[in-house]
Amino acid sequence: MATLASHAEQSSIFEDPAHPFGPHGPTKTVPLWPLYYYKIYTSKGAYRKHILWPIYTRTVTPEQKVNQILSFQNKYPRTFSNHTYVLWPIAGFQSSPKFGYNNWIFPILWQSDVKGYSRQNVVFPLYWYYKRN
Repeated sequence: MATLASHAEQSSIFEDPAHPFGPHGPTKTVPLWPLYYYKIYTSKGAYRKHILWPIYTRTVTPEQKVNQILSFQNKYPRTFSNHTYVLWPIAGFQSSPKFGYNNWIFPILWQSDVKGYSRQNVVFPLYWYYKRN
């Protein structure tokens, strides 16, 4: 889990000025924050939605889809195209058709399958499985 994320290039939707969530391009906004907030970046095909913020946030770009439930991080490994976080860093679910998946519910469950590299399943402290391809 940590090995893959630490080696993966991180992306930030807030720090990269070339990213669709920077100050560039036309937008359409529905601002009823914190009850509901929706902002679409029409030229980039990206959007961000908050429902009862901070309970649920969804961010979609051409490269990634991120769902957050009571989570506040802004950087995501580019290795994965789909992310779901619940009370991050306690629980996270990352997947990509190209690279595999990486899931955890700390400190009980770790699970990953990195295509062409390794597979790991841990239910701590009862079960531990690791296989390197």
